[in-house]
Amino acid sequence: MFTGASMKPFVWGGIFITRRNDDASQAIFGGRNRDFGCACCGNARCVCRDHIGELIEMTLNSKFSIVAVLAGAMLSLGGPARANLVANPAFDLNSPPAGTAPLDWTLTNAPSGSDFTVGSGFPGGIFGAFSSPNAANFGAIDAFDDQLSQVLVTTAGQAYTISFELAHTQTNSLNDFSVQFGGIPIFSLVNAASFGYTLETLTATAATSSTVLAFFGRENPAFYQLDNVSVEAVGSAVPEPSTWAMLLLGFAGIGFMAYRQKLKPALMAA
Repeated sequence: MFTGASMKPFVWGGIFITRRNDDASQAIFGGRNRDFGCACCGNARCVCRDHIGELIEMTLNSKFSIVAVLAGAMLSLGGPARANLVANPAFDLNSPPAGTAPLDWTLTNAPSGSDFTVGSGFPGGIFGAFSSPNAANFGAIDAFDDQLSQVLVTTAGQAYTISFELAHTQTNSLNDFSVQFGGIPIFSLVNAASFGYTLETLTATAATSSTVLAFFGRENPAFYQLDNVSVEAVGSAVPEPSTWAMLLLGFAGIGFMAYRQKLKPALMAA
């Protein structure tokens, strides 16, 4: 047991322990009093060497919980959905009249023979929308394409993954479909045969902070059908708020634990 009529306060981690004249002690943490029972003498206010050792051991044992919290947060960083830069990516926010752009997109109609619709597909179509209720349908009948585009906020030099679902409803020799990212062609089909919805995945790098994603298509007499457009920065997982909270808690706990462990030799020798 500590002896003497008085003793200066000392710090154990974030706990201030003071010696009182009646051989009891007071533990104060965050402005609130907390008592610690002693295993060797049963005194609820004892601060003998054995008791302090027990408290330190309990604290150090808690490192497994801290590490578990931190590990869970780090693992969850790979889980959150990545941010899609495209607004109204499935064309489902509205169903505009034929020849009109869906919400958040810009339509440049072919100078002649334009035939663009937003919906479940042309009458009698065999594919409909990949994700209901709408798809964007390209069916210009002359030699010119309808163009559907959207301006994206990007980062110069950042690589992006561009993906979309595409279907072609009829085999013939009067069709084409292409994609540009920042004015650079990244995908092209010419006189393609019929195919069902296929996930196309491409990679391109933005040159500026504002990048135009554009789709071009024509098909006489059928349609190319586009759905579920996505543009995501490569390697850009977006952590959930709870993940950030777990990380902060874990790192704070590790720092606090290291601080306490640094004081352990001095306390055990007291």
